[in-house]
Amino acid sequence: MKITILSTTFLAYAMVMVSAAALPEDTEPATVSADGAYSSELDAEGNEVVQFIPWNELGNKSFVPITTVIPAPEIAGRAAIPEHHGLEKRKKQGCLPKSITRDQWKIDEANNCVYHSVSDPFVFLGGGNKRHYCVRQGITSFICSYGANRGEPTVKDRDDLRWTWDYIRLVVCGGKGRLGHSEIPNGYGLVSAGYTYEGDKFCW
Repeated sequence: MKITILSTTFLAYAMVMVSAAALPEDTEPATVSADGAYSSELDAEGNEVVQFIPWNELGNKSFVPITTVIPAPEIAGRAAIPEHHGLEKRKKQGCLPKSITRDQWKIDEANNCVYHSVSDPFVFLGGGNKRHYCVRQGITSFICSYGANRGEPTVKDRDDLRWTWDYIRLVVCGGKGRLGHSEIPNGYGLVSAGYTYEGDKFCW
């Protein structure tokens, strides 16, 4: 397994800075990640360990994920973000402003990547904050586990994940192309799912 320790200017393969002018109004400049599937968790020292599979390697069982470690001080710096991105709000449900929308087909493509990248049911072992997400054409679709089970596994069905995406679109945000998140019902443990523009803050 390839392991690299880098700063957040990193991220596995090409990453470029996007100017504020290229983003929707009322957003901040963002770091854009390579398309593909990511899984990450916080280790005992507070570092974030990220595993990445590029888009063109998805489904290739022989591909060894690229692993990077983001130092804890940079993770702590994420706390200084707008209130509507706050952790407690992320655990529940909400939407980005109506002025921030994306093509629904791009959202669907990122969601399908997440859906097919996890098992059924999907399981997060142990406690702690963990996340699984896919980046595709400027969209990030994500699952966030908040480790509220005192070290016990978190278990959710993929059908409930797909239901959550529909619930976000039809009820929480009320329209195609809107970006938001909601808790995944049923199963065991506190897990949320959603989708946003690439470069936005999510999970933690």
